[in-house]
Amino acid sequence: MWNDAPLMFEDEDEAKLLADFVTFSARYPDRNPFEIAAYVFRNQRDPELRAQQAAMIWLKDLEVLERIRLAKLNGGAEALTSVESKEVKLRKLEAIYNDVTVAAKDRIKAMELHAQIQGEIVKAVDKNVTTGKRQPRQVIYAQYDD
Repeated sequence: MWNDAPLMFEDEDEAKLLADFVTFSARYPDRNPFEIAAYVFRNQRDPELRAQQAAMIWLKDLEVLERIRLAKLNGGAEALTSVESKEVKLRKLEAIYNDVTVAAKDRIKAMELHAQIQGEIVKAVDKNVTTGKRQPRQVIYAQYDD
């Protein structure tokens, strides 16, 4: 019984419950998965045992673990599209610079990129443009009235 898929009633959406579990697991990695499952099942019928069973089954599933890993990289939310909006990029950068396990230089670089995307830091543009040809020099002679 405990190794079977969690029991779902007809009026429940298993995909929605699993998506909530993935999202909360990615946002709160320090929390116990059983506490997260209990929170996800809090408004369902017979939540305690079903939440424990769902957490045990979902944590053994490699697809669910991969979804949680990708959601952590995505700033705590699952990616919906392949084209990233500005908000998604900002959320990912925030996840990097708020993570204390990331190296300090990477966190600083993420903060810089976040500020550039927000428009707080304007990156200097190199105006030294060469066309490959050497420009002729202009010599100006001053003419004075003697």
